Amino acid sequence: MFRRPLIPILLAFIGGILIAHFLPPYVEKPVLFLFLAISFLLLSILFVPPRLMPGSLLGVFFLTGVLLTPGPTLDSKLASLARTRTSVTLQGVVTGPMKMTQGEMARLRVHVTGICRGRVIAPVSEDVQLTVYGDLPRLAPGEKIRFPARLRPFRNFKNPGGYDYETAMKVKGISCAAYVSDGRRIVPMGPGELPFPLGAVERLRTPLRHFFASQLSPRGSALYSALILGERQGISPELREPFNRTGLGHILAVSGLHIGLVAWISFFLFKGIMGRFYGLTLRVDIRKLAALLTCIPIIGYTLLAGFQISSQRAMIMALVFLGSLVLGREREVWSTLALAGLIILFLNPHALFGISFQLSFAAVIGILWLTPVFLSILPPQFNVRGPDRTPFHTLMVYFAGLIAVTLSATLFLLPITSAYFHRIPLVSVPANLTAVPILALWVIPSGLLCAATYPLSPLIAGAFLHLGAR
Repeated sequence: MFRRPLIPILLAFIGGILIAHFLPPYVEKPVLFLFLAISFLLLSILFVPPRLMPGSLLGVFFLTGVLLTPGPTLDSKLASLARTRTSVTLQGVVTGPMKMTQGEMARLRVHVTGICRGRVIAPVSEDVQLTVYGDLPRLAPGEKIRFPARLRPFRNFKNPGGYDYETAMKVKGISCAAYVSDGRRIVPMGPGELPFPLGAVERLRTPLRHFFASQLSPRGSALYSALILGERQGISPELREPFNRTGLGHILAVSGLHIGLVAWISFFLFKGIMGRFYGLTLRVDIRKLAALLTCIPIIGYTLLAGFQISSQRAMIMALVFLGSLVLGREREVWSTLALAGLIILFLNPHALFGISFQLSFAAVIGILWLTPVFLSILPPQFNVRGPDRTPFHTLMVYFAGLIAVTLSATLFLLPITSAYFHRIPLVSVPANLTAVPILALWVIPSGLLCAATYPLSPLIAGAFLHLGAR
């Protein structure tokens, strides 16, 4: 514990989250918290020797996990109305593009600012998932609307191994579902004010969204909107299924691959530019300065990608790693991973139960744990150093590392993917070995260059976009 204290601290914090999450409805959380706090205090005073007192810090983080985790039900005005299946008139702002589903039906996320009761508007600040049936209006993010809706709570089907819909919506911060039977009943009220940072995010995304649509085919626009902007509403089930079958579904979500690529390119670009200034290299550590500067494009791209949960998590992990580089602790990868997990769960304890959180952290653990094992069994030809190392040896080492990383992540994720998706894609390893390098070295960088150059020259941005879409 004293060598890597962040790991047991994270485990204690997770234990507190689990206790609070699975707390029976008849047990009041303040009562449980008070009981646990008094118990830990008495045990520390009576039975813990002074030399082991730092270990009692785990109890503090355990209690913090209990305290920060919301109860089994979301305590809000709209959630309480949804439990009684109330019909109300709501007023709010559209926060994302409409997602077309089967038939004349669409879904969109709305940030509700008020409940209308006659001429009185009761203020609220919650998000709902709005489903519209028939006569779908053209609603853009940032548009203020008023609509009559039937509120319903999210419910699981209780099938063993089924999708945990309730927890997924809670992780996203959505209070309940709202239904409008006819789109003509939605009243547009002009431009609205999006909550921070969604307003700034939407100002970045809207021009690029329209640019993709004007330059590419509907299929290409949908793919690039998913790869660069994190908007998957244009990905039809028919287009998504091949990705799921081959284990490439993670590519369609802006997450570790995308943020890591931005971090890698930015870091070496900054380091290469600063390395050309001899005086600067004598005065400062350009690696640490490049790590600090790399934080700017990482945060900017996360905003461009919609500041979604998966991109937020990848951003935090990247920033924590860059912070360890600045502090000279980049070799402490396990402590860095534990700190990233601690920050993410502190901001949103329910993220622990999200599929994407479990997949991303399990993949990183598998890579850190198993990749060295696979690399250790390589023949001596892969360990050539110095002048004897040819470009062929470099290429062999690259592909060997890529295979080791892919195998490590795939094998470690097998229990989770089997439990959630009820399938084991046998082609996952060869599919990732062929698709990920193409995407990481060609398609995604072209899209990122398009996004970076669009404010300067749409013509150059279009050239980059079509280069990557070929």
